[in-house]
Amino acid sequence: MEPEPLVPPEPEVSDPGEPGDPEPMDPEPLVPPEPELPGPMDPEPLELDPLVDESPERERVPRVVPLLLLPDPLPD
Repeated sequence: MEPEPLVPPEPEVSDPGEPGDPEPMDPEPLVPPEPELPGPMDPEPLELDPLVDESPERERVPRVVPLLLLPDPLPD
């Protein structure tokens, strides 16, 4: 005579569910995903130059110093 198992085996049931049942949710992973850290090969975020105005409201004007405002060169 074989001894009876202490825990009866659970029958494997492949229940497709009722047609109106919502989709079964995936169980949450035991280990939360690690946040993505910037690696050494990742480019640094581009910082905007404070001297450059990127506003689309105004027309972009190049920063040029007119030659008339420059001092006269010293005579030789």
